[in-house]
Amino acid sequence: MTRDYFFLAVDDISEHYDQILIELKHRNLPQDQFKRNFKALIEGISINDQFDLLLSKIGFEYLAPYDARHLGLADSSIDLYYSRTVLEHVAKDSISDIYIEAHRVLKPNGYMIHLIDIDDHWSYFDKSISRLNFLKYKDSVWNLINSPIAYQNRLRSKQHLEIIESSGFSIEKFIPNIKPLNAEEIDLIREKIQPEFSQYSDEELSIGSFYVLAKPLDD
Repeated sequence: MTRDYFFLAVDDISEHYDQILIELKHRNLPQDQFKRNFKALIEGISINDQFDLLLSKIGFEYLAPYDARHLGLADSSIDLYYSRTVLEHVAKDSISDIYIEAHRVLKPNGYMIHLIDIDDHWSYFDKSISRLNFLKYKDSVWNLINSPIAYQNRLRSKQHLEIIESSGFSIEKFIPNIKPLNAEEIDLIREKIQPEFSQYSDEELSIGSFYVLAKPLDD
């Protein structure tokens, strides 16, 4: 997040203002509140403001870099814990600690929402490989070639859900983005896939990304 990106975001909201109002109406959400908030934002900021001042004016505290395993926030102090296409890039050994910390800081009636993309991200740029290409490598090989800049942990959706539940959450909603595999793709995958991933069904392997909404279980 930077000052330039902040103003780009404001410009994007302005450009799509009418579209946002239509979407809010469609979802039965308060349009007037959005109008008031955006008006206050526009009137409260200046192009000449420094980044820290901009954020303070709109009530944001920006903490980065930061360790999501140790947030330093009070117990039961936040309403919403959210990420978008982040957790597939987190070291596998840290995922459980992140979910446990999220459970600690969420209020009992709070929610945790994640969008997690579990496809091989290199397939987005190299069309010669499958979106499940990275499942063919042994851990020892993958650890060598897995980029530290664009790290991918290869966890499947079922694994994430199991870790979330073991961290003290109940799964309220799971919305998978299914990308059906044809018979040829399935045969090729089954031929090359590593044993640790072969236990998953074709349906499970067809999930490219997913939304998960969870809430803390009562102690």
